[in-house]
Amino acid sequence: RTKFSGSESFLDLLQRVKGSTMDAFEHQVCPVEQILEGLNIERKVNQNPLYDVMVVLQNADITLQHEPVEQGVEIQSYHVGADISQVDLLVNFTEEAVGIRAEFQYDADLFRAEWMETFVRHFENLLQAVVADPSQSLYAIPVLTKEEQQTIASFEKAAVAANGHRVADRYMQLLPLAVRGNLYTRAAESEQW
Repeated sequence: RTKFSGSESFLDLLQRVKGSTMDAFEHQVCPVEQILEGLNIERKVNQNPLYDVMVVLQNADITLQHEPVEQGVEIQSYHVGADISQVDLLVNFTEEAVGIRAEFQYDADLFRAEWMETFVRHFENLLQAVVADPSQSLYAIPVLTKEEQQTIASFEKAAVAANGHRVADRYMQLLPLAVRGNLYTRAAESEQW
């Protein structure tokens, strides 16, 4: 878990995550059962007791040799097409020869396919913005597509024209903090929307 205010840069956040990850590696030998017992967490069959979202980076060479280990025994990789997600959201990154592949697995009881498609699109926008300028403030990173930004901007204009700033301010409170920060930054820069 990482707390951040949004005013720091992506690079600052990355350094903080790196530090907490390295700390976690120092304590990786502690069995999960011991952690759960120490935290007095009740285990449920249908819920992970520690986290709901998991991010995995597969960066080790896990290529299996297709050579017999013993007479009559052969090891091969096998992909299990699991229809059931072990967590609410799993993002699995795998290093490949020309880049990194991302696979998203989610609990279909919690998320609709359309929502996940939007999530992936927003994630791509975030990655493109961070690659373009990793020193920008987290609040300034555009997550929405241009079309989504235009839709929100037109809604804001209509709401302000009809009811003043009360409706617009209430709507902004419903948005995620990163989106709100991005829109407030744009509003401050331009009086036209």
